[in-house]
Amino acid sequence: AGLRAAALEEQVMRLEEREGALARESARVQALRVKTEAERAAVAAEREDDREREDDDVAALRREVEEERERTRGWVEGERARVAVERTRVAEAAAEAEERAARDLA
Repeated sequence: AGLRAAALEEQVMRLEEREGALARESARVQALRVKTEAERAAVAAEREDDREREDDDVAALRREVEEERERTRGWVEGERARVAVERTRVAEAAAEAEERAARDLA
């Protein structure tokens, strides 16, 4: 009976050791799950930040393009006005030349 009790006691100790090892492994796995979830959240936040930066960059480029359009539009309008003034000057000069030629012929 003493041997039987000692063998049972030995089995109980081994089971307690296994139970402790399983509890430690379970804690390690849970810690890995928490770490993995935190890493996933960090990656998701980083992706969101990247998307926001890209959106900001696109918006800035659109503003630059619109500003350049406005500058170009202003330049074109100025050139058109300059050309119109030049045409008027040329037309007036041509009319004066025609008048002089008509007077000279008369």
